[in-house]
This record gives sequence, C-alpha cells and structure tokens, in this order.
Amino acid sequence: MVVGANRGIGLEMARLLKKRGDQVIATCRAKSKELEELGADVVEGVDITTDAGVAKLREGKPVDVLVVMAGVLQRVGLSDLRIDVIRQQFDFPAQWDPKLGIHVT
Repeated sequence: MVVGANRGIGLEMARLLKKRGDQVIATCRAKSKELEELGADVVEGVDITTDAGVAKLREGKPVDVLVVMAGVLQRVGLSDLRIDVIRQQFDFPAQWDPKLGIHVT
C-alpha cells in the first residue's frame, strides 16, 4: 500500500512497485490521470489528516508493506515562512502513524 500515491514521490514509488510485479494498493485524496493509467488498485478519497480518511484505509485487506508518502504542503514564500508551518510539514507523518491501525503482515 502506498499512501499519497497520486503524484510526486508517491506516484513514482507506486510505479516502481508495480513494475517490479507487486500488487499495489494506491491511496490518495484525489486520483491523477497518471495514477489511473498505472493499473494499481486505487482507493480515492483518503485524507489521512481526518479520522474518516484513516477509517477508510482500515476497511481494506491486510497489506505486506506500508509506504507513507502523504504529507502536508504549505505553499508559502520565503517572506511568509514561519516555524509553525515548517514544523507542521515535518511532524505530520509521525503524528498519524499510531492511529492508522492497518494490519501489516
């Protein structure tokens, strides 16, 4: 399972795993054309910043490998950059992991 697979590094990770022959479950808030063309099992509407999004991940089948590429992107210029914005982007992945509760075999 690749969380955050609709673009960027998450999409490339899903692409590499698929090319390797793995069965890929690709989750995202909104799917992209590139992700649709990949041929992975796409689960759309997953926002892991919400309890409902995390619950949607739990509905699936057990996974062997969980790759988390989802994150928070704040589009701010250097003049608007604040420490709380930077901290949110770096702290986000660590904050949700324990509540995910996906069975990884």
